[in-house]
Amino acid sequence: MALVGFATLARANGILILGDSISAAYGIEKSQGWVHLFEQSLDASCSNLEVINASVSGETTAGGKSRLPGLLEQHQPQIVVIELGGNDGLRGLSPIIMRQNIAQMVSVSRESGATPVILGMRIPPNYGKQYSRLFEQQFTQVAVELDVPLFPFFL
Repeated sequence: MALVGFATLARANGILILGDSISAAYGIEKSQGWVHLFEQSLDASCSNLEVINASVSGETTAGGKSRLPGLLEQHQPQIVVIELGGNDGLRGLSPIIMRQNIAQMVSVSRESGATPVILGMRIPPNYGKQYSRLFEQQFTQVAVELDVPLFPFFL
């Protein structure tokens, strides 16, 4: 479970970011969002690398799973960054279903020839220790089972 290195990025044709409001820079200037800052940091070493931000505020893993095949066909990225799950948790949705959706996105990404990367999330403690722990474990479980790079809590 390591982050994708710059050597991998240097060979990539494009990076697709599939995320929620955090990646869509909801409520802040797009230029201050992490995706824009990430793209700027790549310019020095990978200026030919396109970053496609397909993030939607409020997106859940189910929504991402349904949109991903079309995005893969349209953009044909080499890397897919999956930053989803936070809204699943905030809505109290099943962490098990969330894991299944993320696993499906990993599989679909790989089938298209792209390398998937997972950005994990945590939820506020008011959901209870058991739910919070189960929620957070799902990202690690997918990463371990499917051998996917994971950044456990990128915020």
